[in-house]
Amino acid sequence: MRWAIYNSNPSTTELEFTPNRLKSTKPTEFARLGKMVHVAEKLYGPYRWGRYDVLVLPPSFPYGGMENPNLTFLTPGVLAGDRSLTSLLAHELGHSWSGNLVTNATWDDIWLNEGFTTYVEHRIGEAVFGVNEAKMQRRFQQKSIKSKH
Repeated sequence: MRWAIYNSNPSTTELEFTPNRLKSTKPTEFARLGKMVHVAEKLYGPYRWGRYDVLVLPPSFPYGGMENPNLTFLTPGVLAGDRSLTSLLAHELGHSWSGNLVTNATWDDIWLNEGFTTYVEHRIGEAVFGVNEAKMQRRFQQKSIKSKH
């Protein structure tokens, strides 16, 4: 399996998707990533890391997503084909402002990092997809959390 890479700069977008199942989902899942970056910059200031890429890893990747400066790792499960998991992409992008530039001093306070990033995720979602869809995404997330406990 090859990696799936998406670069948020439309003039230099690099896409490579294999197997074919991933090829059919690329426009839906990543179509508004560039807009997400633009919205986040309007809300929270310039993106300080230069280039922003997304790398879709093999199914063995144990997390939904993991942010790093310049690069987010995502599980292939995010490629649902219906944009239902784009909030994960907004969340990992949000760490570029709350988590990578400013973060907690110890792991005891990781909730601050994740809490602020969830706030950023919701603001990006509202601006890109509209308030109603953002609210719907939050309801799905809350139901998912409740069903796990």
